[in-house]
Amino acid sequence: MLTIRQEQMEALAAANEQLFERRLLAQLKIHFPQRVATLLSQPDGEAKLLQWMRNRFAQAATYGIEYEGDYAVFIMLIMENQRLRAENPMDNGKFLAWTRPLLERENSTGQVKIALIEHRIEKQAQTDQRAARLVFIINALREEFG
Repeated sequence: MLTIRQEQMEALAAANEQLFERRLLAQLKIHFPQRVATLLSQPDGEAKLLQWMRNRFAQAATYGIEYEGDYAVFIMLIMENQRLRAENPMDNGKFLAWTRPLLERENSTGQVKIALIEHRIEKQAQTDQRAARLVFIINALREEFG
């Protein structure tokens, strides 16, 4: 009989987390090349970006988010919001402001919250190019992370 010790389980979990982080970082480089390149060009840029991602993972967990695909979508929403703010400071995050009340709903799971956000973005994509861009990215993330 095979016995896996707790420290072995922890090592496997850490390796899995690192693999997820690397795969997500690769996706961010594809979909947010300028933002990521700027962050990576700073001293210790990759370490800082990975720490930023881990902090966002912790934030996502407070909303009940549990699955890799949902974490990836959450990170993408934040990156897109930052990108839009940089392009149009007058917007001040208004485009995605409606997501916060959904994320803060106490009576829904994280998976439901992200599904509701994705559904609304898909509806908006019919008339809004910003939302259409998000649908494209979400589809790529879902293909990669499920």
